[in-house]
Amino acid sequence: MKNKQLILSTLPRVICTYLFFAILLRVIINYFGFSKSLIGSNTTPFFFLFLIFFILSFFPQKINRSRRRHIILFFYSLSITLFYPFYFIDEAFGDTKLTSILVTFTQMRFRDLLGIGLKDFFSEFIYCSLMFVISIASANYLISRLRFFKYILILTSFIFIVLNPLINHMIFPTQESYSYISKGNNIEDVFHKVNLKKHPAVKKNIIHIYLESVERSYYYLPSTSNSFSYFSKLENQGLSFTNIGQVYGTEYTGAGLVASQCGVPLLPNGIFNIRKKLRSGVDKDFNSDDFMSHVTCLGDILSSDGYHLEYLNGSDTNIFSKGRIFLSHGYNSVFGINYIDNPDAEPRKNLWGLNDDFIFEKVESRLESLAKKDKPFALTMLTIGTHGPDGFLDDECNNYTIRGSHIPAAIECTGNHIKNLMQKLHEIGVAEDTIVIIQSDHLAMKNTIYDELKSFGKDRRRNFFTVIGSKKKIKKINKLGSSVDIFPTILEILGYKLDDNTANLGVSLLSNKKTLAEELSLSELSIVFENSARLQRLLWLPDEDDDIK
Repeated sequence: MKNKQLILSTLPRVICTYLFFAILLRVIINYFGFSKSLIGSNTTPFFFLFLIFFILSFFPQKINRSRRRHIILFFYSLSITLFYPFYFIDEAFGDTKLTSILVTFTQMRFRDLLGIGLKDFFSEFIYCSLMFVISIASANYLISRLRFFKYILILTSFIFIVLNPLINHMIFPTQESYSYISKGNNIEDVFHKVNLKKHPAVKKNIIHIYLESVERSYYYLPSTSNSFSYFSKLENQGLSFTNIGQVYGTEYTGAGLVASQCGVPLLPNGIFNIRKKLRSGVDKDFNSDDFMSHVTCLGDILSSDGYHLEYLNGSDTNIFSKGRIFLSHGYNSVFGINYIDNPDAEPRKNLWGLNDDFIFEKVESRLESLAKKDKPFALTMLTIGTHGPDGFLDDECNNYTIRGSHIPAAIECTGNHIKNLMQKLHEIGVAEDTIVIIQSDHLAMKNTIYDELKSFGKDRRRNFFTVIGSKKKIKKINKLGSSVDIFPTILEILGYKLDDNTANLGVSLLSNKKTLAEELSLSELSIVFENSARLQRLLWLPDEDDDIK
């Protein structure tokens, strides 16, 4: 009888201890990773520490009724409440970079964000919510029944504070970030304002297609290699750049657009500048009428050379202020779902906006109209079909799955849309006078084939960037670069001559000059971009930093 009572009294404590430590270990392992060997793993100390505490939970304990436990429980609850939004974003998107998180929360309406979260990431939302509730409930139960548990809770609270990306970025900056500067380099030494030494004799039309989350790595994955075949064919036909890595400030759509259009990363000061607000009471965000207007971008140069420029995508152009990015830099017009009269009546829609079949149809219509005018034009567009977590298939797309994923079908359908667009160029007779640029906006975030991407290797993943109609003799260039190098590369492909082959922070991949990625490495360049307050000021406070070269 006594043994039965002992088991009944011990069992809830053991179950709660197991749940608490299981959740905590899951978070720690997700954050640090877990090597095949316990030797040398960052998670090893946590693993054995938690194992010891779990074993101790089987032994009889005196009930803790002290008031101090409520204070400890409050700080623990606060620490995980601040941490779990970042954990959910990591579960949903595979990214906890502070910049992209701040952009998401500041540049999207709450109802849009909630709708996307509940529809596309419902299982992740439920999973993270359950973990959150269980971790607090189990901690509340254990702190009053395990004598030593208050010390565990204090330690755990500290761990969640340290792992919080916001706190981590502010209090524990990476010392490596200053290695480049410590070598005697200043960021302004590598920031060169655009100096055009020569303009092209013939102004070719430009079709610039941003592929949502379509990276070059898909060529190598079992699930997507066949679906990617048309993009491989385009690479063989055109001028292909096979070594475009991803760095901080280029890893989400808005940042990818800015990097490849302007040759600079998109840094947090671009979202909200506290110093500016305190000094003048004005918010410096993406919705301002002055989006880095002192930084010369591709649209500025083309506009001054007589081009007509348009940008089209399926989403609301106010989301992440993609429309403002282009309108601030020479573009004549932008288009998104917010530009049609009755969007609710349009059947070709998805969670983000209009389907790709609608947008490609719109692009072809604008192409026919612009081709009749005696003026060079640039049509820039962004697809949506391949967006995570499982793509958005339009009516023209075969709704098939490979290993439970629609992403392969979405990639193939995007390729078919581009193939039809290329045929349209020939039909209306402007193919010879047009350069087509096709590139990733960024590497894929967490999606239904993310396990394959992870197994392919983080360091091997590369963006897609190829140009059709360049007339260059070289077909493939394996020079290491990042999205900021795409801007000067496009200029030189179009026939512009750049001083020192450099534009802002980008270096033309057609030149022999080393890119920043080659000088440092992708990882160190990311660290420099992430931690350079000087670069943030150069990009967003030109009145204070007017000494950019």
